[in-house]
Amino acid sequence: MKKNTGYKKLYSGYNGSGRDVYVINSSYDTFKHILKEYRNNYDMTSIMRKVVSLNANPLQGKGTNPAGDICTSKSGNISMQYSLHNGAVYISYMQISKPEVNKGFGLYPVIFDKRENIWVPERDSVVTIDKKQQWKSKAGKAHYAAVAGRFDSKDDAGHLLSEHLIGAYTKSDYLTSSDAEADFSMFWLEKGQHKSAEAAQSLASIMQQNSFSDLPVNWLVHDVATDTFKAAVKIFKTTPQAKKASEAAAYSQNVYFSNPNTSSKKALEKLCIEAGLGFVGLNTNNRDLRRFSTFKNAGMEISKTASIAVSVGGASGLTVAAKTMGAGAMEKVINNGFAAMLSGNHIALVASIVATGFIAVGVFNKSKTVTASMHCTFGKGNQKWYTSDDELLA
Repeated sequence: MKKNTGYKKLYSGYNGSGRDVYVINSSYDTFKHILKEYRNNYDMTSIMRKVVSLNANPLQGKGTNPAGDICTSKSGNISMQYSLHNGAVYISYMQISKPEVNKGFGLYPVIFDKRENIWVPERDSVVTIDKKQQWKSKAGKAHYAAVAGRFDSKDDAGHLLSEHLIGAYTKSDYLTSSDAEADFSMFWLEKGQHKSAEAAQSLASIMQQNSFSDLPVNWLVHDVATDTFKAAVKIFKTTPQAKKASEAAAYSQNVYFSNPNTSSKKALEKLCIEAGLGFVGLNTNNRDLRRFSTFKNAGMEISKTASIAVSVGGASGLTVAAKTMGAGAMEKVINNGFAAMLSGNHIALVASIVATGFIAVGVFNKSKTVTASMHCTFGKGNQKWYTSDDELLA
């Protein structure tokens, strides 16, 4: 059987790798238009990303499908049906449904309100970054954009992320605070959306639009948005533009992480480099106990000097009196406490906090450190750009 009959070649394998992509004759003109114009349109970019991903990995979809079987691949509001034959991909069907209006995430311009002296996000989301809105960046200019971690509202995120953006890129000598004179962009995510596959796909499409149009963008990724960004980068790095940037170490998009919830600096730097993104730096909130290294270091430091004399729970509770713990016991308590915090076992967590000296009566006198730690771990301190305990608690 000649599989090419009724199909036309749309896309060739990248640098000899990947598959040739063919599309059914009736849809060829539509796909050719997309191939030509996708850089300027969010929906077209999403469709083009699907074509490129089929070229890179045609076995994605519902399991591993033998040659000739119909496969389905879905991304957001776009779905395709395709099959394999002699190493090529054949797209036979595409459906574009109406996108949801309120997905719990989206791209928003953030403007500076001179009268109120505050950064405020626009009410309505957009599908592409405004190329005209650029700040100073090293010797040239770039657009600045932030990916929001945990915030109660878009307004809070827009205001506070301006501090992260300006703080990060001022610290890295890309700009000064007076250079932040145009709008920046914010990829907003409601709570519960940071591990959404659809949110990651949406962010990847935005990054691809920037890459295709050669728009320099300096990103700020905050807190749990690290999860979203990592998933988006896995999608983004499959594109030819990302591969070329990685191979040439020519980065038009840079990334700075602020208070990331996961991964080491080394792992984040590797993630960026593999996707053709420049790794600028990382600023860590050393008072957020949800980071194991912070929890452990703080507990071990306290254990060196603190003997514990605390009563918990009244007459029927637990009493720990004037007990100095050895390093081995302290290590066990810290490990148990961190696991308890992540699992939501607050009774075990309190016992561990007591044992490590975070709560001590008449023994431990670093109240500002304790307050800052509690504020970041259980309150909203992690939403701020971290420079010191004084600034955090101001």
